[in-house]
Amino acid sequence: MEVWIEKVNGSSQASEVYKPLQDPLISRCVEIIGMNEERTSVSEKLSFVAKGVLSKVFPKPRRAWLPTGCLQLMDTLLQALPSISLIASDFSYLPDVSIPGDRAPLVSSKVTCL
Repeated sequence: MEVWIEKVNGSSQASEVYKPLQDPLISRCVEIIGMNEERTSVSEKLSFVAKGVLSKVFPKPRRAWLPTGCLQLMDTLLQALPSISLIASDFSYLPDVSIPGDRAPLVSSKVTCL
């Protein structure tokens, strides 16, 4: 599901609206990351079914940040330079995440001295 921010009829207030996936970049990220992979073991299947039933009674959205901007950059680089070689690095230490959710972006704050 995608979360859309829409204005409430004729007012200045906005609300979150959950819609089926429409954005092709989000769909590709979900596929690459494997968020919709099939469960293989019986216990995982039972857990998935139980969570599905509970989510219908007590809905709680799953918040995940997807690197759609990075994916779009990679697509652009590949189109512009088809034989590109790219070296990417992952860091062994990153500061605590201040936005909740899977793969949430890191946010830092600027402190001004008086």
